[in-house]
Order: sequence, then structure tokens, then C-alpha cells
Amino acid sequence: MQQRQSAQARVLMQVVMKFIAKHWLWLCAILFVGAAWFGTLCFFSHVPKDAAQHGDYFALRGTFGDMFGAANCLFSAIIVIGVAYGIVQQRQEIADARQAADDARFMTQFHYLLSKIDDHRQKMKFQKWTGREAITAIIPRLNDEDARNHASLYVMNLRNILWMISKQPKADQMEYANVLTGCLSLPEFELLIKFAQTPTNTEFRNLVETYYPSSGQRMAL
Repeated sequence: MQQRQSAQARVLMQVVMKFIAKHWLWLCAILFVGAAWFGTLCFFSHVPKDAAQHGDYFALRGTFGDMFGAANCLFSAIIVIGVAYGIVQQRQEIADARQAADDARFMTQFHYLLSKIDDHRQKMKFQKWTGREAITAIIPRLNDEDARNHASLYVMNLRNILWMISKQPKADQMEYANVLTGCLSLPEFELLIKFAQTPTNTEFRNLVETYYPSSGQRMAL
């Protein structure tokens, strides 16, 4: 029981420390403003017993109080800046959440298409061959319409993955392209290159050349 309470206390302390580390500037500003107003209240609430004998006491206090007009403007400006900062932070958090959702959606689709490629590869049949052997047998027969039709759906999935990768941030594109490459055997990669050579597949060719720049030397692309 004591260990659980101790663990809960540590978790609560970590949450508080993270909050303070994230918003320490505004916490300091709030403390400063609160201390300034409290000090002013204490100063003006103190009235000497012989204040009635000093007719100009409250007039001097009034004049002194007017000096805080500039401070009021400063505090108002701080509040406005704080509100603007909060709006900017909120917009940034919304943008981050939207980006996280987009990343999660992409990863779901990406892994789904990878699983479809693996499933299609296992089910592929061409004449007497199946699986990767069928892909290997199709490559030298791509001029044959039947062979090309057997491979077209498989290659279309590869093209869709490359197109999805091209819509991601540039810093991540090569990483995803390398993941795709790791899922392909050499004959499958060669099949990808062969289909990209088709004159009507200009967009596909550009994608392949973007993520596999050495393909021109390796496959005479």
C-alpha cells in the first residue's frame, strides 16, 4: 500500500515538474504580478494614526498611486501577449495533433499495403511456378501479355506505396523507401524497374529514379 502511494506521489511529482518546466515563464510572470499587486495593497492599506493631522497624506498617496498607471499598462500588455502566446501554442498543438494523426494513418496504410504485397506474392501463380519463382519466371517474359497481366496488380501495389511515400516529409521518404526495399527480393526489385521502363509510366519512372538513383546503373533504366 505504501509502495503504491509512493509510486503515485512520484508520478504526480513528475507531472508537476513537467508542467513547471513547460510553463515556467508564465508562472514567474503570474507570481511577479501577484506580488506587485499584493505589495501595493499592503502599502496603501497602512494608514498612520495621525493621518488626520496631515491633510496632504492621502493626496500624496493618490499621486503615488497614479504612478502605477504605467504598470497597469504593462500588465495589460503582458496579458494580451499571454493570450496571443496561448493562441499560438494552441494552434501549434492542433497542428501537431493533426500531423500525428496523419502519420498514424500513413503507417496503417503503409503496413497494410506491405501485407498485401506479401499476400499477393504468396498467391501469385504463373504457368507451373508460384510465389517468388513465378515472379522470377515472369521477368524475361514481360513482352508476353499474359505474363504482364499476372504481374501488373502486384506492381501496382508497389507503385501505390511509392506514391504514398512521396507525400511524406522529405526527411522520412528515404527511410520508408528503404523499408520497402527490404521487403523485396532482387527479382521483385527488377520487376519494379522493368515496369518503370514503360514509356507510359512516366510518373512511376520518376518515383523509382527518385528513391533508387542507382537503379539506372544496376538495371540499365
